[in-house]
Amino acid sequence: MTAFSGMTLEQLEQEHQCCNGDEAVLAGLHRELVDRKRRREAGGKTEKPRAAHLRQVISKELGGHDKPTMNSSSRQQVRPSELPAAAAKATAAWPRRDGSSVLPKFSPTDEQMAAVSAFQTGEDVKINAFAGSGKTSTLTLLAEAVAGSGLYVAFNRACVKDAAGRFGNNVQCRTVHGVAYRALQGHFRRDKMAGKLNPNIVLSHVPVEPFSSGGMKLTDSQMASVALATLRRFAQSRHSDVRDIRVPRYGLLSSMPAHLEKEITAAVHRVVEEMWQKMCDRTSSMPLGHDGYLKYWAMQRPTLGFDYILLDEAQDTNDVVLGVLEHQKCQVVYVGDRHQQIYEWRGAINALDKVRTSKECALTQSFRFGPQIAELANIVLRRLGERKAIRGNRSVSSDVGTATWPDAIIARSNGAVLQAVMACLDGGRTPYVEGGTQELKRLIRGVYELRDQGFSTVPEFFGFNSWAEVVEYSETEYGQELATFVRLVEAYGPGPLWHLLKRVSDQPEDADVTISTTHKAKGREWSAVRLEDDFVLTEEDEDGSPRELPAEEMRILYVALTRAKTHLQLGDQTSRFLGL
Repeated sequence: MTAFSGMTLEQLEQEHQCCNGDEAVLAGLHRELVDRKRRREAGGKTEKPRAAHLRQVISKELGGHDKPTMNSSSRQQVRPSELPAAAAKATAAWPRRDGSSVLPKFSPTDEQMAAVSAFQTGEDVKINAFAGSGKTSTLTLLAEAVAGSGLYVAFNRACVKDAAGRFGNNVQCRTVHGVAYRALQGHFRRDKMAGKLNPNIVLSHVPVEPFSSGGMKLTDSQMASVALATLRRFAQSRHSDVRDIRVPRYGLLSSMPAHLEKEITAAVHRVVEEMWQKMCDRTSSMPLGHDGYLKYWAMQRPTLGFDYILLDEAQDTNDVVLGVLEHQKCQVVYVGDRHQQIYEWRGAINALDKVRTSKECALTQSFRFGPQIAELANIVLRRLGERKAIRGNRSVSSDVGTATWPDAIIARSNGAVLQAVMACLDGGRTPYVEGGTQELKRLIRGVYELRDQGFSTVPEFFGFNSWAEVVEYSETEYGQELATFVRLVEAYGPGPLWHLLKRVSDQPEDADVTISTTHKAKGREWSAVRLEDDFVLTEEDEDGSPRELPAEEMRILYVALTRAKTHLQLGDQTSRFLGL
């Protein structure tokens, strides 16, 4: 076995990107890939194309040698005397805060070394890590550079699973909800904590009245859905009073006048107050749900009991978690990309902008893509007011232009995802939709509901009494995000679209291309990526002057175009917007 035996192929690719040419790491990766190739061949299988490509690339970087230049012992056991002179110099042992020393797993960049130095002061640290800059690898360096127990925490389970294979035994890796769940075990029943909340559960525990005023009508089920969304916002905030929370503006609610918003808000708050009371009551059968027990735990002002805490994806944390971290007595490191905050709509707070620390660092060297894609990212970053520039990986050949066929297609809206699915199937390609087709089917189901009963349980269609009203709404400024979906329904009908989705692959490995919204693609990467042309919906103001995208839309565009490693294809409107 090698030090990389337990890693997935994607993790091996990430290790390769972040090793900065360290020959010891390259040799270990090469040996692992050769071992996997031999095992597959022994079982009568051929080597996976991605694995073969990675092995060949590493072989060239090692000078074309077929055999690795180190044995299969762990990277932690490699000593400078076993490495080439340059690598040995770069991997000299580091002094720890307690006086001991440690040998890093790979040769760090100057920026990673600066982050380690900042961390070793014992002060709280912010690290703004641009796309593909090796933030998780940097966090492992931090954990190696100090003694003591640490907690790596993130919201995404996949991030935690990936991190768990990289840190040593001194660091526990958990999701935020996992930390809260463990703390409350024994206080609440398991079914109360893990039970799911939905409109029917709300209606069975709390009296909810339909709303009708000023031409706006919402059924009791729709009101329960709005109350659930409001409760979720409350649970993700530091507020202790639900009346401080603004009600989400679903569907037609996004354009309602102020007096109607005030009426609906008062009605929803009454429901939410009673919901929260019953959720916190240990004798009530109403579930807390994941957001609920996280909020309850945070309100107890817990002390976590670690020497340091590493918060990953800090740009997408929420205020309730930020409040917990801010009153901890241990050192806290906030790491993420402030320009990848794209979850404001569900209550995310950008900790990198909100938190004040005495130490702040940046990781600007991307290992994912080359200078050409980096320059596009910099165009967006400059428009967001960023003074630092992301640097492309000069060892990666990347281009912006026309790809023969991409590995992934990324869209801004669900409607554009559906449009891309149709195009792939028409072209004889089998698509896979990242995260599944449930979101698309949910929208189509909403069309049937509007046509059959005059209202829908789908939040995007709240307040509408017919499909015709949705069509009219999609032609306004407020309804632009629904425009592509509406056009497809009008052109083909909901039935054919539903049957079309049945031809989508359930597994990415069985598909020719992955199709995703930006939000679902976050944290992913592909060699060749095409962006659908729905990121820039309006190019000019009424007077003909160029219209700048809102900051959140710019960040969504930045996330989308930085998913590509070697090839990136843009639509005409996006290209013009970027000045290409």
